[in-house]
Amino acid sequence: MHRLIKKSLFFAGIALFACGDEAADGALYITWKLGALTCNEAAVRSVEASVYDYEQSAPRATQMTECVKGDVQLEAVPAGDYTLLLRGLDQDGCATHEVRRDVTVPNGSVSRLEELPLLRRQRDILANWSFGNQLDCLGNGVHQVALTIKVADLFERTYFSLCEGLETLISDDLPLGELAISVRGLDRQGIGIAYGRIVYDRDIFLSRPCDDSIRVQIPLEMCDLIECEGQR
Repeated sequence: MHRLIKKSLFFAGIALFACGDEAADGALYITWKLGALTCNEAAVRSVEASVYDYEQSAPRATQMTECVKGDVQLEAVPAGDYTLLLRGLDQDGCATHEVRRDVTVPNGSVSRLEELPLLRRQRDILANWSFGNQLDCLGNGVHQVALTIKVADLFERTYFSLCEGLETLISDDLPLGELAISVRGLDRQGIGIAYGRIVYDRDIFLSRPCDDSIRVQIPLEMCDLIECEGQR
């Protein structure tokens, strides 16, 4: 009988030790800032916080609150390492601002992340071009295009793409400002034989925030060597 009692106590002790050794859930307390703007000035109605692990695409925890509240807490998050995605949403629920951080949720306690900078969400630019004479790239002898993006006096860069697809996706961190896009069509020797340019005001970066990319259309006209080279 004594041996049976000792064995029972022994296994009960092991079970209690194992339970006590399990990781307890933790929490994340988060605050944010929108630069010098208020929530209303930035047109951010609500803020959504989500944490993602490295095993599944769906978030492990998500919480949403009004932007003016200024803080949010994710409760009952299993201890471990995550990526935090904090998004600012407009009145239509479209994400206009965001910030990402690698975070560690502690075992049984709260981790504080304060004044995370909610920045304007960067979106790709999907640039399309077409020819005024209604012919395609092959018909016009255009092999590739040199696409130059300029944002006011803050940013300027040229990208090259094959002409055949009539579009290219530009992924870059662009500042907010007047957007000018010029496209030079080049033949197989790299000589410019077509050109087009279009200018958008700064609101192009803020329009249609639910779209994953900013769509722009640049019409091209054929030009002779002197005209095209003068458009550099």
